Amino acid sequence: MAAQVRDALQAGAEPRAVLNDGLSAGVQVVGERFEAGEYYLTDLVLAAEVMKEGLAPLEPLLKATDVHGKGTIVLATVKGDIHEIGRNLVGTMLRAAGFEVVDLGVDVPATCVVEAVRE
Repeated sequence: MAAQVRDALQAGAEPRAVLNDGLSAGVQVVGERFEAGEYYLTDLVLAAEVMKEGLAPLEPLLKATDVHGKGTIVLATVKGDIHEIGRNLVGTMLRAAGFEVVDLGVDVPATCVVEAVRE
């Protein structure tokens, strides 16, 4: 996907258009089909991975044009839980939307989350 994104950029496409009309739109379709029972969780995870790969060449360009930024979000999976699929999906979407994401990982104590938010 990164190669296709670079090709689109070299052809003159705007980074935000590649993100919104390409990557985000594709993930949205996969999400809708997942909700309708047409796609499985593995399809949703694969779509998120494809989007993450496509974001790699876009992120520096998007950050350069987004002078003010949208803010910072702290993500974590709470202590006692090691599931990360949902957190990864949310993190990818937030980065795509222009947020800075601080991902603390899995099995994180609440005190660590509070400390990260304070920073």
